[in-house]
Amino acid sequence: MLVVHASRALRAHLTHSPAHEHDTSTTTLGAWYATRLRWRRLAVLLVNHTTLLPLFLPLAPAATLLARLPEAITELLHHHDVPTVGLTAERRAMNQIRVAPTADRSTVGVLNEFARLVD
Repeated sequence: MLVVHASRALRAHLTHSPAHEHDTSTTTLGAWYATRLRWRRLAVLLVNHTTLLPLFLPLAPAATLLARLPEAITELLHHHDVPTVGLTAERRAMNQIRVAPTADRSTVGVLNEFARLVD
């Protein structure tokens, strides 16, 4: 299971399965934090909680964002030369995606700093 800790602004755009209090990410990398970016075309910035690895995705269509996320994460890891065995295990662990509110202020700070630098 993958838990995405999304900002309130992003959660308003998503149709999602909310995470329960005891839900944790079972992926090797752990949870991801996400926020919406207000560009000409809305985008999403995700940052991995463990590695602080950033990932940018177009928000539209918002209804499919969570379904597109495992492929995008796998592609990002592939570009960082993660072995195929690791990619397969990570992809398999993302069989369910739950959305939770943000929970770690330091990761949110990193997310906001990336967003500021991108502008």
